[in-house]
Amino acid sequence: MTMLKHLGSSDVMFRLDDGSWSSLKDFLMDFLGKLLYFLHVSLNYLTEKLNYWFPPETRSLMLLNILLAGLKILLAILIIRLLFKCLSVCCRRSRNSGSLMRAPGRPGVVIPRAKFEINPRSYFRDLHSGRPLLG
Repeated sequence: MTMLKHLGSSDVMFRLDDGSWSSLKDFLMDFLGKLLYFLHVSLNYLTEKLNYWFPPETRSLMLLNILLAGLKILLAILIIRLLFKCLSVCCRRSRNSGSLMRAPGRPGVVIPRAKFEINPRSYFRDLHSGRPLLG
């Protein structure tokens, strides 16, 4: 029984006979050789483009300038993010405090309404004993 295997183009083909693995070995060696040649040509092309865009004489200076510009942009992004985080914490804190009310018995003092409504008896007990405010 003869079986033919095709991979991609018509020039890449091997014949698998009954019990014969030498043709498979030859096929794999040929395929790996073509793959290595393709990688070699591709790497040479990329090296030529690198030398065109970054000439060897000025490559280190150019890459240093690109690195410094990237670091400046990254630093600016981090500072802006930190600023927004601080502002969001401040805004969230004032938003989560809920509604406020004037403290009964203490003129000019404002306390959170939710804490007072949870236990008004302890508030008045603390008021008459001279303890500090809730919260």
